[in-house]
Amino acid sequence: MERSEFLRILRERLDGGDRVRGGRGAPPDGRDPLPDPYPPTPASGEARGPRRRPTPRPAFDRFAKALAEVGGQARLVGRTELPEAIAEIARVSDGAIVHELGELGSPVREGLARAGCPVLPVGDPSAGLGITSAILGVAATGSVLLSSAQGHRTTALLPPTHLVLLPGRRLVPGFEELCDLLEEICGEGGRSPSSLVLVTGPSRTSDIEMTPVLGVHGPVRVIVLVMSE
Repeated sequence: MERSEFLRILRERLDGGDRVRGGRGAPPDGRDPLPDPYPPTPASGEARGPRRRPTPRPAFDRFAKALAEVGGQARLVGRTELPEAIAEIARVSDGAIVHELGELGSPVREGLARAGCPVLPVGDPSAGLGITSAILGVAATGSVLLSSAQGHRTTALLPPTHLVLLPGRRLVPGFEELCDLLEEICGEGGRSPSSLVLVTGPSRTSDIEMTPVLGVHGPVRVIVLVMSE
C-alpha cells in the first residue's frame, strides 16, 4: 500500500473519532496531527514535495560534500568533457569492466581508448576499474542507486575503483523524492530489476575496536561523474 493511501485511511478513521470528541483538527488522544503525505525533513533540505528538484549546482555541491565526508569523490562534467574525465581516471588502471551504458557507451569507450585502458570481460578479477551508471543520486547523503538491470553486479564490487556516471537530472534532494520516483524509474522497460542497491562512498567496515577499514567488501575508491545537461 502506498504511504499516501495509508495516511488517507488513518485520517478518515481519526476524523470520525474527532467528530465524536468535539471537533476536527486535534486528534482524540492529544497527539500531533498526522503529517502531510510528503513532509519536509532534514534530508530534503529546501524541498517541499516529491516533484520539486533543486537547481543543478546547489544540488551537486550538496551531493559532493556528502560524498566527500564518507571518502568518495564527485565531479561535475559536461557531456563533451566526459571522455577526457574518464581517460584521466582510467590512466592508472590496467583494465576496466563496464556495465551496459546505452548512449553513454560511446564516450566511455573513447575515454578508455585515450587512456590505453583495455575493456576486460565482466567479472575479470584483474580489472582495476569498474564503470557503471546510476539511475538516481541522493544529494543529502551522496548516495547513488544502482540497478541490476544495467549490468552484472560484480562491476561495482570487484574492482578497487568504482566509477559511476550520473545524469544531473537524476539528482534528487533526499530519500523522500527517491522513493516517489522509484516506481516510475524502475518500471522503465516494462519490468522491475531483480536488485536495487544504494551505494554511499567506498566499502567501509570496522573491527571490534571500531577501527574503520575501507575496501574490504567492495571498492576502496568511488568516483561519481555528475553530467550536466
